[in-house]
Amino acid sequence: MDRPRLRPDPADNQNTRRPRPVAGVDEDDEPRRWGVGRVIAWILLAPWYAAMAAAAIGVDVLFVKDLLGF
Repeated sequence: MDRPRLRPDPADNQNTRRPRPVAGVDEDDEPRRWGVGRVIAWILLAPWYAAMAAAAIGVDVLFVKDLLGF
């Protein structure tokens, strides 16, 4: 028994933009409210963001210091 030839799926271009709904059509255009989970996530992640920013600035300062020969 012969199997039918395999055909690839049609190409899916992920770079194409899907049309967005027109503003004003839906009455559900209210901004999202901050839930408890989002507030807790910000409280937990904000120190991490600050530490990463300080570390990045520190690396930049060390690079410039070494570049200028101080």
